[in-house]
Amino acid sequence: MIIGKENKKMLFFIKYFLEISLSKIWKSVKDHNKKQAA
Repeated sequence: MIIGKENKKMLFFIKYFLEISLSKIWKSVKDHNKKQAA
């Protein structure tokens, strides 16, 4: 399977976007847990 340059760029962008979303979710989950523990 050959992936073109555009597809590689798209995959990179999706991966980058997902990592940012996951880190934001993870941070809010941790903050939420801290508030509950307090």
